[in-house]
Amino acid sequence: MPQRYLHSNLLYRLSVERVTRIANSLDTFKTLSKFDQSSLLKENADLLVSLRGAIFFDSDKSGVEQVLLSMGNGEFCVSRNKFISLRILI
Repeated sequence: MPQRYLHSNLLYRLSVERVTRIANSLDTFKTLSKFDQSSLLKENADLLVSLRGAIFFDSDKSGVEQVLLSMGNGEFCVSRNKFISLRILI
């Protein structure tokens, strides 16, 4: 299998794992049965990864915005402020 497909597959799996970790950190999600949690993740994780990809590759966004979107909330605020201080993002 070509290297680019292996890389894409790895990125996809990491994205699904991230969605799973986020879901598992939500108190409301934790109150659901394991069956319901599993069902929700199986049916929706792929959709969330696709949606995040569509947002990331939005042609109206700048490269800086795409970098910021790929980060979590904590890193987003720190990086955004850094970009603003460097006058890269206004």
